[in-house]
Amino acid sequence: MGGAGVLTSQAGRGAIREDHPQCIGNFAYNSAIRDFLASCDVLLAVGTRFRGSETRVWKLQLPETIVQIDIDRLSIGRNYPATVGCVADAKFALQALINELTGKVKPNTDYLQELLQARNACRDALRAALGPYDELCADLRNGLDQDAILVADVTISAILWGSRLFPVYGPRQYIHAAGGGIGQGLQMALGAKLGQPKLQVVVIVGDGGFQVNLGELGTAVQEGIGVVIVLFNDSGYGVLRNIQNRVLEGRHIGVDLHGLNIEKLCDAYGIDYYQVTATKMFRSALSDALRSERLSLIEVDMGSIGPFRIPFAGYALTN
Repeated sequence: MGGAGVLTSQAGRGAIREDHPQCIGNFAYNSAIRDFLASCDVLLAVGTRFRGSETRVWKLQLPETIVQIDIDRLSIGRNYPATVGCVADAKFALQALINELTGKVKPNTDYLQELLQARNACRDALRAALGPYDELCADLRNGLDQDAILVADVTISAILWGSRLFPVYGPRQYIHAAGGGIGQGLQMALGAKLGQPKLQVVVIVGDGGFQVNLGELGTAVQEGIGVVIVLFNDSGYGVLRNIQNRVLEGRHIGVDLHGLNIEKLCDAYGIDYYQVTATKMFRSALSDALRSERLSLIEVDMGSIGPFRIPFAGYALTN
């Protein structure tokens, strides 16, 4: 890495260890990172599309000089103008760049200090917004093996902290629904566990997305697929509810869901069930679920635990 800081998109997570002090991670939207980026001279963009969700809907100010590497020539300069474009396989292009620069550049101490401050600031800001869910994020990471696979459906906990604050340490340890549609997480987790049966696989889902593909539970039980489902239940479509609270001043249209008795559902399928009504209960529930090596579901009762300190209404409405 030399003296460079590294931002990743959601799809690029795990390209380098996220506990490395020069890895900012998937935090480009954060105000501390915006200020840091604006102060940089050059951005090397590798295989990134600069999606709206990662650039504050293309309002993120990037350095004036952008060197972009992509195997698809049509991607060069598509969303942000590239000063220099290089059509190449990322692996070979980066290796050639390393060979060229080795021994010719030295890390800048002041820059690395600014980088570390920005890295810490964006994580501190997110932790402050999570309220009680900061503890759940830490307990989930501490309760898993370093090579465990985290699968993220589209729900607030997955988007807000699962995709950013939960550190991953290598490639293919984080799987997400790239298209942004809810309800894909469960089946992706089952596929991941079948592909890597010796690794722990945990999927984060919301109650709305979970109910999209309930039939997959039968397949999982029948085939003995030992995934741990962590279901965050807020009795509705949380992001849409928060958007309506902000934009419609609390008027709700189609965002509150009829409560499904998750415990009875698990009993009907023969799935191990754990209920979490306080953050202190999560660690033991996760430990028991992982130890069983059976299909297990941990229901996090968000009504009992309480809300996020700052309601999340999508990055388009995030300052």
